[in-house]
Amino acid sequence: MLRALIILVAGHLVSMAGEVRDEAGVITDADGTAVVTYAARIPTLGPKDPPPGLIVALHPINGNQKQLIDVFKQSLQASCRESGYVVLSLKSQGAGWEAVDQVPIRKAVAWAIATHHVDPRRVFAWGYGHGAIWLGQFAVDAQEIFAGAVLWAGTCNRMPDDSSGLSYYVVHGDSDPTVKPDNIRAARDRMRQQGVRLVYREFAGGEHRVPFDKARGTWGDHIAWMDALRNTRIEPDAKTGKLFAKAGAELDKDGKLTSTTAKLLFPALLESAGATTDSLIVRCLTSTTASMRRSAAALCAQRVYGDSVMTALLPLLDDADKACQAQALLALGLAADFQIAPAQTTLCDAAREHARPAVRNAALQALLPALRAQKGTVSTDN
Repeated sequence: MLRALIILVAGHLVSMAGEVRDEAGVITDADGTAVVTYAARIPTLGPKDPPPGLIVALHPINGNQKQLIDVFKQSLQASCRESGYVVLSLKSQGAGWEAVDQVPIRKAVAWAIATHHVDPRRVFAWGYGHGAIWLGQFAVDAQEIFAGAVLWAGTCNRMPDDSSGLSYYVVHGDSDPTVKPDNIRAARDRMRQQGVRLVYREFAGGEHRVPFDKARGTWGDHIAWMDALRNTRIEPDAKTGKLFAKAGAELDKDGKLTSTTAKLLFPALLESAGATTDSLIVRCLTSTTASMRRSAAALCAQRVYGDSVMTALLPLLDDADKACQAQALLALGLAADFQIAPAQTTLCDAAREHARPAVRNAALQALLPALRAQKGTVSTDN
């Protein structure tokens, strides 16, 4: 069992729900052997609050575990999501990140899940500079623990096989002399050709050492991206698996869900990912029952699912049920903002060419988040 030797706590160990405390210490094995030094921001949650996600932060070369904590404080405050994530900022074994750091990172994630009741489906890796460059190598080997990877002023030379695995959020300055933007642009293009989902935010005038203020528009944006993802490699627990099997059997029987099953199913689908989840959502999106289509589209307005779900969602832009159509527009807008090409293409085509003016206007409205001019940020490929 992993333990933590807390050597510094800013704030109180016992605090009211809704507060966030800063903590620093050393995670140890059960025998007291040091594993990794950390600094953390930990929300205090009530018994009815959902479990938080986890952001594992990797510092730049010659950095330390304290270097990135303030960045996350501001990012989470900007998105009003401080209670939504534990931030675990780690110190590499040496000056930078190497193969020897892989086991400590995995142990740190296991410690956070056990100690702070983190949702294992919502674990994200976040690297800056050398941390991002090394994460571009390591993350693909750790898809069983990471739902997504944020690469800030880094690059990526290894990638998943397709869109069924890890997703990426990349932030880079167009004037970075240390990690030249041409490198990450080329990696972005290779990854997208492979089918990997990647959000790319490039900001004007961004150098390497002081990127955060100039990319302020991405602070809340990349937290929203995390909110929309779950790990596709984590199977549902036994209870959820039985629910999914029951729902599948009901749909096989007559294409409908009982009210009891539907009441349980859609909240479970909101917190799940992977092939079984996608299959059930597709069946609901293509149902002859408007309420099922509407509920499934509403899920997609909050979460990003797999390619098969996106394909099933596109025709709902012309759904006869207006509430379903409205949810589909919201869902396509979310996907377009996160640079999923079919959603962008569908909304652009509808905004230009749809026969109904109301749909053209609604499609344009749905596109606005993807077209927004973020302060200090240039999204070059939206």
